[in-house]
Amino acid sequence: MELRHMRYIITIAEYGSITKAAEVLYTTQPSLSHCVAKAEQELNVKLFDRSTSPMTLTYAGETFVRRARQMLELNQTMEREFRDISANRKGRLRIGFPHERATFMLPEILPLFRREYPGMDLQIMTAGSAQLREALDKGRIDFYIAPFDGKVPSYEAIPVASEELVFAAARNTIAEELCLKEDPSCIDLSKTAGLQYNLLKKGHSIRNTMEDLFAKAGIRPEHIAETTSNLTALRLACAGVGIAIVPEMTLYITDRADGIDVFHIGKDPVVWQICGIFRTGTYIGTVERRFLAIAAEAYNQIKEQRYSSFFRRPEQ
Repeated sequence: MELRHMRYIITIAEYGSITKAAEVLYTTQPSLSHCVAKAEQELNVKLFDRSTSPMTLTYAGETFVRRARQMLELNQTMEREFRDISANRKGRLRIGFPHERATFMLPEILPLFRREYPGMDLQIMTAGSAQLREALDKGRIDFYIAPFDGKVPSYEAIPVASEELVFAAARNTIAEELCLKEDPSCIDLSKTAGLQYNLLKKGHSIRNTMEDLFAKAGIRPEHIAETTSNLTALRLACAGVGIAIVPEMTLYITDRADGIDVFHIGKDPVVWQICGIFRTGTYIGTVERRFLAIAAEAYNQIKEQRYSSFFRRPEQ
């Protein structure tokens, strides 16, 4: 059986529909139906229960999909290993990014990467964290770049950059008494219980981090808005609607930096690690490592040039 036919059947299983799978795979329904029928004939089993909607896998189908994914992953590993052995600078690289991180990082990374690897077929997926994890688990991407706390044992990570989380508010709206006495560029989060915050919806990495920060500070602040975008949260804050806690990356992609005051959170900066995230045991080839190295170089260069300019002290 050809590997592409395995991919077809896996996709049908994921979407529970030949029609939807045909749309995703840019092929026809009859060709997928023929693929399934041929596989069932060769294996002498039924892979799908067609009496349900959406279609569901039989026990044999579950076994097929599990083994097919293992075989596809083994094939990808072999391709990477032989690409490295032969120093081949061609191939396919499938990378995931959260939406806003893609907006910030890709224009900085891709021109540099393309110069070194002009023959590499890059396939970029942009999605939320949950969708990226699912795509990685199902082998639809090779890795993705995002914050990583090391708490998922089935993943391993290569660090790209350290990124500070910052406190942002509309210009001149934060009183000096809310800051640390020894350093007015640092907010004392424990004194901000009376402020309203713009929160990202539950499930986002920064929402989890914010809730941890609030718990450590002993506060339960109100929220004025929930959003799925750090940039939206920051722009609302700039307009005087709530406070935003955002990754430093968000500062680089806003067009309203002149309308905000930015503070460190507490005496010691609140930092998380941006990493290339892989499934544990994945063979990480030279091309993957070089892509991450270029990402680190580009990110740190921007940080060195622009980061300190964002922090302001409240007016006396």
